[in-house]
Amino acid sequence: MVRPERWLLVGAGVVAVAQEPAPPPTAAQLAAARGPALAAVVDLVHEQDGGQIDVTLFRLFAKARAATDPATSFLLFDAAIDLAIRAGDLGRANRAIAEQAQAFAIDRPARMTELLLALQGVPATPPLALCVAALDELQRGWLAGVPPMPRLADVAARAAARTEDPWLQAHVAAELAARRTPAAPAEPFAELALPQLLDLAGRETDRPRRRALWLAARERVLADDNDEPAARAAQARALAAITAGLCDRDGITRLRFSRAEDLAQLAVVRGEWQVVDGQLRGVANGTGNYATHRLPFASIRSVVIRGGIRSDAGLNFRCMVGPVNLLLNWEVADENHLWYHGRRDARGPRALTQGKECTIGIHDTPAGVLVFLDEQLWWQAPAGLGGTVTVYPSLGSEVFVREILVDGQLQAAAPATGPGGNPM
Repeated sequence: MVRPERWLLVGAGVVAVAQEPAPPPTAAQLAAARGPALAAVVDLVHEQDGGQIDVTLFRLFAKARAATDPATSFLLFDAAIDLAIRAGDLGRANRAIAEQAQAFAIDRPARMTELLLALQGVPATPPLALCVAALDELQRGWLAGVPPMPRLADVAARAAARTEDPWLQAHVAAELAARRTPAAPAEPFAELALPQLLDLAGRETDRPRRRALWLAARERVLADDNDEPAARAAQARALAAITAGLCDRDGITRLRFSRAEDLAQLAVVRGEWQVVDGQLRGVANGTGNYATHRLPFASIRSVVIRGGIRSDAGLNFRCMVGPVNLLLNWEVADENHLWYHGRRDARGPRALTQGKECTIGIHDTPAGVLVFLDEQLWWQAPAGLGGTVTVYPSLGSEVFVREILVDGQLQAAAPATGPGGNPM
């Protein structure tokens, strides 16, 4: 919708500043603008676009922004949302709501609730995406002090049941139970020293307070910019312990392997994978042998992988966390590689010892991603982790993994079927 811009004097010049959203049209205005012609335009545009929903949404957004009548603009945004709902596409529907919220002062939480209720009846909607989105909305409401929302809780529970994922169902049940108690006010921990924070977090039984203590400890650890080896080793130990404390949901943020059924925590692509003696074991068979956490993450604070190489040659343990791809004990030279968006950083000597477990810590921080092997900082990369978490062997190697910890925010998307990027 075309609206007059607000302007701000800056020195001798004038610049445009962000526009305030307009009030939503009244029911009478919407009724007057709504008609068969407007409804037909959406299907016509979508047909002209060859069914490419992204192209259609782009055109509808453009028409909505250009419309001079607020009610017509509002209804065009509604049409974009409805198109995404018909496709069972939560991500694009959410984007359409965000576009509408930029133009109009809508009640976004209420709009999201309506969206999730509508998608619940669309078979094409991935139940995992629906479940995670409902939990996200419940979390926002809980933190804002909004009373429990039974309809959203029902969406989350029903969607979790449809996934037939026992770990997700247990996670949802625990989250819904926690939301029945109002969120406690944030506590100041600034006066507590790091050892006190770690001690209190380790003994705390209240989960929200325990998480707050762990996060305060993490912030304190990252505030120390001492680059001496001993300080980095202490930082690696502390970050690994904090990640273990934050990752307390089995099959969600904490993957362990004690039963054959635990292999279902991963989306396995080729290779020979099994659970033996408390370990995930994978043997490369040809190319593209991957074991990926079945749940994608919108953002990741930390990943800790405890594992190593079983094969006698002691070569090729590989993992990928979002855009960070590690090749440990390269087969060609006495090196290890970090790949990040197509760029390689090679460092030697080979880091892993055959048969010995290594703690791989990958931590996103304001200063960038820190990559530790045991207690040594090997690499730093640009900040920003999210997506999938994958472990894999290569070129005939056999690897083992005892534990995968992922401190992150689940993504409202379909389950992962393999690595999200292009592993090396």
